[in-house]
Amino acid sequence: MEYSLQQLIAIINQTPVGIVETDSAGAVRLLNAKGVQLLMPFFLQHGLAGDNLFALFDQVAPDLREVLDNPMPATGILFQQRRFTLPTQPGRTGEQRHFWFTANRPEAGRYTFYFDDITEVYRQERSLQEAVLEKAVQEGKFEIASGILHDIGNAVVAFGSHVTQIRRLSESQDLPNLKGLLVFLNRNQPALQSAFGERAGAVTTLLEGTITSLTAHEEELKQAIQKQLGIITHIQEILAIQRQYIRERGSSGPRPLVNLRAIIGDCTTMLLPSFEKRDIKVTVQVKTDNARLPGDRTKLMQVILNLLKNSQEALERQPSETARRIDILLERDVRHLSLSVLDTGIGFDPGQAEQLFSKGFSTKNGGTGLGLANCRQIVESHGGTLLLQSPGPGQGAVARMQFLHSPN
Repeated sequence: MEYSLQQLIAIINQTPVGIVETDSAGAVRLLNAKGVQLLMPFFLQHGLAGDNLFALFDQVAPDLREVLDNPMPATGILFQQRRFTLPTQPGRTGEQRHFWFTANRPEAGRYTFYFDDITEVYRQERSLQEAVLEKAVQEGKFEIASGILHDIGNAVVAFGSHVTQIRRLSESQDLPNLKGLLVFLNRNQPALQSAFGERAGAVTTLLEGTITSLTAHEEELKQAIQKQLGIITHIQEILAIQRQYIRERGSSGPRPLVNLRAIIGDCTTMLLPSFEKRDIKVTVQVKTDNARLPGDRTKLMQVILNLLKNSQEALERQPSETARRIDILLERDVRHLSLSVLDTGIGFDPGQAEQLFSKGFSTKNGGTGLGLANCRQIVESHGGTLLLQSPGPGQGAVARMQFLHSPN
């Protein structure tokens, strides 16, 4: 079947990709309807008449123009469906459009270009690539984090063993031996005075001073070692929580429902030996049958452990005659699931309530001021709030978390 020239032009115009034919200098000889739709906005934005394709390439696609300037076959396909990026805003970084171009030289002195806008396809491919890359990065992060936690855990265990060894070395027999010598000298003071005169009393006085100094030094050393062991235990607890977090969050997805009542039970069980050692009475009162919320179990456990330890430290700083109590209350109303931790500890000035959440601020000697700030971030990431209240110094305090929940 033979087609007339008009029929061929009609077919070209109806082709769903752009087609443009030029001479060797880029002067446009033929441009179909799709080509006009795709290229004319670029001609207009750059103040071009639309009659020379190479002039447009010089403005928006110099890399494509460079390809055409390289040695090419005299005739035939020059390149096929090669991707190029065309900016839509001249002289500025704006939105970019992505095209594929096929260039053909059917005969000397004539070019035919086929092209189409593939921006949406490009964006979909990029989104898919970024999703795959993000997943790989996250998996890599979890793998690296797991390795780091393992190494830190090993270092902490080694450090703990060295501190324990120091404690054993500090419990030497030097001080008991010196005390025994002092008893011996006191018992034989008359004989020593007879033999050494007044210098016998000076020896006894010197020995008494040495024993007093060594006793104070040994007690200070014991307290320092005990604090170090406590810090090591705290670090090991944090590492255990973070390892669990790595295991549970290794794959992304919506947060599962967690039971706040069960988390409270796990936290109090973990700290029970510490509470008993300090004669702290802990009560847990649950006033709801539904204590579930979407959340990260390990992170919420980290918050509750931190609040309980803060209460424990506040109680330790309170005079010994004050009853040491921590009361935990879990309740639900129409809109909120609330958890309160009340203690009879040292309390604080009500004006300091918000300041306690500032990073770097701490009322504890050696405190970093990071605990409560991190706790609030975790609670807020669950759509909740965390507040601290106290009637004043010496009158206890309460930490209260509230989470919005669905009536169902």
